[in-house]
Amino acid sequence: FGNMGYDATRINTETISAFKEIQKTDYLSTRHVQSQISRMMDNIESDPELAIGTAKEFVETISKTILNQLSISFEDDTDLHKLVKTVLLTLNPLDISTDDVKMHELQRKISGSLTTLVLSIAELRNKKGTGHGKSAEHMPIKKEVAHLAVNSASTIGLFMVHAYDNYDLK
Repeated sequence: FGNMGYDATRINTETISAFKEIQKTDYLSTRHVQSQISRMMDNIESDPELAIGTAKEFVETISKTILNQLSISFEDDTDLHKLVKTVLLTLNPLDISTDDVKMHELQRKISGSLTTLVLSIAELRNKKGTGHGKSAEHMPIKKEVAHLAVNSASTIGLFMVHAYDNYDLK
């Protein structure tokens, strides 16, 4: 897996670079975002459940921050996948013109895939992460799954940040 950008044995350099780049943006260079990044990186091996829960929260933080920057309102309890979808459809990261039907379909697929991945991380958090109490017989989640969640969160987060930074109507 190491040559494909994901290494199940550690956080890879692409993830670390993504986190650093995200933190360079003025609207995400906050103590709260830094705390989430540190929590994910510090706990991915020792507390995978906490890392997964934080990965979900991290994507939610980026989504809500970008929507706030765009003055797009949302309810506090809006589902994460709806937040991500709103961000991606608003920002039009593939820079599609209004009459390009094939590109609209491609953007819909990409947005849908990223939204599905985010939704899966949120569901994983609910089932295995720190989102809800568990019975005493609960079996902890494997650290490899936490690596996937954290690496995915960093990639999706950076994609949204780049889309926002390149958004024409700011």
